[in-house]
Amino acid sequence: MIFRFFAKKDARSAERKRGTGTETVVDTQRGATTGVAPTLPTGRPSDPRAVARATAAKIDEIESQMIVRSGDDSRAAQASTAGTVHPPTNPLSPATDPVGSVGRAAAPSVAAPLGLTSLAGTPDMQPMEIGSANLPPAFEEAAVLYSNGQTDAAESVLQQAILEPLPGNFARQAWSMLFDLYHLTGNREAFDSMAIDFSRRFETSPPTWDDTVAGAASVTTAAAPASAAAVALPAVLDAQATRQIDQIKRFSQRNRAVTLDLSPVRSVDADGASLLHQVIREFVRTRGELTVAGADAFLAVVSRTTENGRRDDSDACWLLQLELLRVLGRESVFEDLSIDYCVTYEVSPPPWEPMPASIRLAGPRVRATETPVAALSYQVGAEAFVLLGSIEGRAQTTLSALRSYCADRAEINVDCRALRRLDFVAAGELLNEIVALRSGGKYVVFKDLNHLVAALLAVMGIPEMAEVRLRRH
Repeated sequence: MIFRFFAKKDARSAERKRGTGTETVVDTQRGATTGVAPTLPTGRPSDPRAVARATAAKIDEIESQMIVRSGDDSRAAQASTAGTVHPPTNPLSPATDPVGSVGRAAAPSVAAPLGLTSLAGTPDMQPMEIGSANLPPAFEEAAVLYSNGQTDAAESVLQQAILEPLPGNFARQAWSMLFDLYHLTGNREAFDSMAIDFSRRFETSPPTWDDTVAGAASVTTAAAPASAAAVALPAVLDAQATRQIDQIKRFSQRNRAVTLDLSPVRSVDADGASLLHQVIREFVRTRGELTVAGADAFLAVVSRTTENGRRDDSDACWLLQLELLRVLGRESVFEDLSIDYCVTYEVSPPPWEPMPASIRLAGPRVRATETPVAALSYQVGAEAFVLLGSIEGRAQTTLSALRSYCADRAEINVDCRALRRLDFVAAGELLNEIVALRSGGKYVVFKDLNHLVAALLAVMGIPEMAEVRLRRH
């Protein structure tokens, strides 16, 4: 896959070709595509299936790398828990063809451009050109981590990347991705500190903090929060409940609010109690949004597993009871039980600590089986189709609206200035839609993308079929 920035739109416009062909379907759970087609001399595919097939090979390689590296470090373990894939690790050199070129170069050593245009604000930061067959592994890894909501892990990868001797314009691109990450997460202090380092290294003005962009992102998030995910625990809560526990962890890592239904549980052992206790403590630590349903009935189930004065091999059931009492807000009962726990295990009694406001009890009508209402993630503008906030999952409503918007248009502008994040599944669904649009002779332009989402689109192969322009700093 090739990831290219163009400086001149007139050169692009002169060379545009609209391909035709049949639609290719991508399995967004596996990232698989099928199909093959020749390529026009301009570098734009006559049949988008060729591009989709190349993307399939790319994603298969990423998945294989994920399996090999799943135990390398804690970050990889966390990423695999959240459904994250890891990119290949072979570094590639930059392209040598000139900025603004549109067609494929005749020489095999020159990479073909893909229509990715940089709109960086300072003269020394434009044009950025990334013209290798793949992005550097760190870029792909950071893009996928960010797409899964793992901003801390993405930050760690990019902080290491800016210290590496990357070829050509890749060095500045690494800084741009990290600048965007700080912008998107509202970390003004880290942004300003890095701006000083950028000026020293490149001897030019750094990007500037844009309060309107950061403010717009915050307003978008507040107006369209991610829908709550509901998880019901099984009737038997033991070591076999790891699937449900892992699901809760994935939602938490993606900053999703979670409704946890405890009412189905009829029995619990020390292993299951330990798993659930750790999950609740993690929500306490991160101040994640957790709504607990059926806590009263579940507390009665857990209390049957312990006995005052009987020291079991594990104290997990005792600790889970104490945690549930905190969720229920029963301080006096907590104090009595903590003394029993202290006497039984000959340890100091745990102190009472009220739960943070982000952890609450469900109302009487809240059920874990209720289907959440998806937040609106698009607007239909006069000049463009506007994507908003964070888009996750199959995004059928958003893509259906995009399809309707494109029905009577030959060229489609997609405004991405308020788009903060696109997860991996949603990116795969978007790839399907772009393949279908290209097959129908449509030309799609994504405008004002942040560097992290743009890198994810490159991982998916979307710049092969659509023009992608970066947001100005």
